[in-house]
Amino acid sequence: PHPCILMIRALIIDDDIIFRKFLRGLLAAHGSIKVIGEAGSLRSARELLRLTACDLVFLDIQLGDGTGFDLMPVVPAGAKVIMVSAHAESALRAFDVNALDYLLKPVGPARLAASLQK
Repeated sequence: PHPCILMIRALIIDDDIIFRKFLRGLLAAHGSIKVIGEAGSLRSARELLRLTACDLVFLDIQLGDGTGFDLMPVVPAGAKVIMVSAHAESALRAFDVNALDYLLKPVGPARLAASLQK
C-alpha cells in the first residue's frame, strides 16, 4: 500500500478455519486492510480483543462456545464490527448492537468491497 494510505488493522473471529482462510484471501485484494490476528473461539477471541489494537473486526455470530454478541462488550472502543453469519435471522440484532454491516456467508468479493466502503 501507498505510505499515505491509512492501514486498517483487522481481526477475523470465526470458528470455521476454512472460512477464516477464505476471508483472509478476499481481504488480500484490499491493500489498505491488514489482518493482524484470528481467533476460532469465544475464549481465544476475548484474549485477542483484549491484547490487540484493531480498527475492524469480522465477527462470526455462531462460535462453538458462545456467540459474537457475547464479544461486543470487549471490542476495543473505536473499532468497527462487521458481523458474519450463514444465517440471515441475526441481522436485525447485529444492527441493534451497532455493527457496521452484516455479511451473509458465502461472502462474495463485491459484497465484501461494499461493506468495506462503509
